[in-house]
Amino acid sequence: MSRGHGKAFDIRGFAEAFGDAFDARGFGAAFRSAFDLRNAVKSFGAGFRDGADLISRQLRGATALVRLDGRHRHVHGQLLLQRLLADVAGGGGAAAKALRDIRDLMRPYNPRIDAIPDGQLPGLVKRIIEDLQKPAARPEDFAGAVGRALAEAQARVAELAFADAAQVLDAALAQTDAEDRERAHERAALLAERGRIARLQLLYRDAAGFYQQAAEAVAFDAPAAWRHLLDAAHAYFAQGDEFGDNAALGDTIMVCRSALGLVPRERAPLEWATTQNNLGNALLRFGERESGTARLEAAVVAYREALKEWTRERAPLDWAGSQNNLGLALSTLGERESGTAGLEEAVAAFRLALTELTRERSPLDWAMAQNNLGLALARLGERERGSALLEEAAAALRAALTEYTRERGPLDWATAQNNLGNVLTRLGEQERGTARLEDAVTAYREALTEHTRERVPLDWATAQNNLGNALQALAGRESGTERLEQAVAAYREALKEWTHERVPMQWALTQNNLGNALATLGERESGTARLMQLLDAVAAFDAALVVFIEGGAARYVEGCRANRERVIGLLKTK
Repeated sequence: MSRGHGKAFDIRGFAEAFGDAFDARGFGAAFRSAFDLRNAVKSFGAGFRDGADLISRQLRGATALVRLDGRHRHVHGQLLLQRLLADVAGGGGAAAKALRDIRDLMRPYNPRIDAIPDGQLPGLVKRIIEDLQKPAARPEDFAGAVGRALAEAQARVAELAFADAAQVLDAALAQTDAEDRERAHERAALLAERGRIARLQLLYRDAAGFYQQAAEAVAFDAPAAWRHLLDAAHAYFAQGDEFGDNAALGDTIMVCRSALGLVPRERAPLEWATTQNNLGNALLRFGERESGTARLEAAVVAYREALKEWTRERAPLDWAGSQNNLGLALSTLGERESGTAGLEEAVAAFRLALTELTRERSPLDWAMAQNNLGLALARLGERERGSALLEEAAAALRAALTEYTRERGPLDWATAQNNLGNVLTRLGEQERGTARLEDAVTAYREALTEHTRERVPLDWATAQNNLGNALQALAGRESGTERLEQAVAAYREALKEWTHERVPMQWALTQNNLGNALATLGERESGTARLMQLLDAVAAFDAALVVFIEGGAARYVEGCRANRERVIGLLKTK
C-alpha cells in the first residue's frame, strides 16, 4: 500500500499498514510479569474430579506408586495431571482425548472451564501442579483439631477430591470462634487453605473472599495479614486474567492498595516493593483493555516505586522482572502517544532486564525479553526515518525464535512469528521489492497454524489483522484487487473476535485498517461497486473515530480523520 493511501493502525500502533501481536491476552507468556514474580502460580488453578472410569483407574494406579506420607502426600494428583500433559504434548488423538479429560475433571467444580480455549489448558494444568505442591499451611505447625483438619484436607486435595477437602475445612471452621484472638492464626490457616481449594476449582472470587477473611482474622499481625491480602489479590487477578473480568482487576487494585498500608516501605521494603509490582501488573492489564491512559500511567508509577527497593544488587531477578514490566507499561503507553519518549524508555528498560535475564541463566525468560525488546524497537522504528531500528528489531525477534521453538512452546513460537511478520511488513514498505512483504505474509500464515480461533481467539484475531496489513501493503505494489479482497476478508475475520465490547481499542484499529482497504478497493472499481466500497470505508472510519476520541488517542484520531477526509474527497469525484 502506498503512503498516499492512508495510514493503517493495529493493536500496538504500527501506524503504517503493519501490526503487532504482543500476545493480545495482555502479559500472556510474559515471564515473571504474571503478577507476583516470586509467587505467580498462586494466581492460578483449576478444579478436578475423578469421574471417568479411565481417569479413576489412572488415579488408582498413581496412588499405588506413592505412599501417602509427609514427603509425598501431594504427588497422587500430580502424577495424573503430568500424564495428561504428556498426552497433550504428544499430539494426535491422544492429545484431543487428554484435553477432553481435563475438561471433564474440571467441569463439576466450574462449568466455565468450557469457555477456556484448548491452547490455554496445558499452561493452566502446569500451574495447578505447582499449586498442589504449595499448601497454604503446614499441618505440623498446628496442634489438635486444626492440624488434623489441614492434614486430612490436603490428603483429599492430593487425590483431587476438592469437594471433600472443602467439607473437612468447613466443618473445622464451624468449630472456631472468630472472636478468639488467641487462636486467630489457626482460623486464618483454615481459611487460607479453603481459599487455595477454591482457587483450584476456578472459583477465584470465592478464593479471594476466604483470603480476605483470613487477613481480617489476623488483622493485629500486619505481616500475616499482608500475606493473606496478597493471596486475595492473586485470586482476583486470576479472575480478571482468565475470564476477562475487569471488575475483578479493579478489586485487585483495591486489595493491593490496602496491602500497601500493612507493609510501610521503611519497615518492610521488599514486601512493599512486591506489592507495588503487583499493583502495577493489575493496572497494566486493566489499562491494556481500555482506550484511555490513566491506568497505564499509574502502572508506570507503581513499577518505578517497586524499583526503588528491588535494586539489582539486592534482588537481581526481581529487579529484572520489574524492569521488564516497566518496559511493557511504557511501550503500551508509548504506542498511544504521538511522541517517542515512552518507547525510548521502554527500550532502555528491556535492555536493562536482559542484563540479568541471560540466555544461559533462563533461556525462555531471555527469549521473552528479546521478544518484548523487538516489539518496542519496531514501534520506535516505524516513527523514525531509516531502517536501522527495524533491522535491530528483526534481529531481536529472530533471537527469540532460537528458544521459542514450535516444539517447545507452539504458542510462543506463533507469537514471535507474528511479531517478526510485523517488522518484515514495515521493512517491506520501505523497499521497492516485495520479498519482505511476501515473507511477512508467510510468517503470519505460519503463526495462524498454531494461533487458531478455537485455541486462542484473540491471538487469532491479532494475526488475521496483521495478515490483512501485509496483504494491503502488497496490494499497493499491484494493480489488481485480489490482495485487497484478501485483506478485507482478513480484517473481517479479526473483527469476529476483536469486538467493540471485548477490546474496543483493537476493534477501532481494525476498523481503521478495514476502511483503508475498502477505500483502495473502491478506487480500483467503478460504478455502484466503487460507491459502496467508499461508503463502507467512511462508516468504518466513523466507527473507529468514536473510540479513538473517547480514549484520548490523539495520534490515532489524527490519522483516522485524515483517512476519512481522503475518502470523502474521492466520493466527491466521479
